[in-house]
Amino acid sequence: MENKQELYGDLLRAFKNYGEFLGIKVHEICDERVCLYLDLEEQHKNVFGFAHGGVTASLLDHAAGSMTYYATGRRHVTRSCDLHYLSPFTEGRAYATARPVKLGRSTALISAELRDEGGKLLAYGSFEMYAV
Repeated sequence: MENKQELYGDLLRAFKNYGEFLGIKVHEICDERVCLYLDLEEQHKNVFGFAHGGVTASLLDHAAGSMTYYATGRRHVTRSCDLHYLSPFTEGRAYATARPVKLGRSTALISAELRDEGGKLLAYGSFEMYAV
């Protein structure tokens, strides 16, 4: 396994692709959790004026994948996810925090939640990640 500093560098480089396109940024990465954030902009909104569900799903998935990679040092893809949209993300910044539930040899189970700046829970998900 690579050391944590190399894994951290790999994660930052990964944000140059889809994460950068969406505007996802790193807030915190440590052994217990990965926290990413997104500042909501017009291009993220649906016709009703709040974040499109795909943006929310992408942010949570990005956090779950980053947590899995940082915790295991191995590349994983999302095998399945179960998302619950609880409140609309309408403005400002939201934080996606992912934590490992179970890390196995070929699969990992990760929980992820999205909260607004005031701490209100906006969405919750569980992600099954598969090592490739």
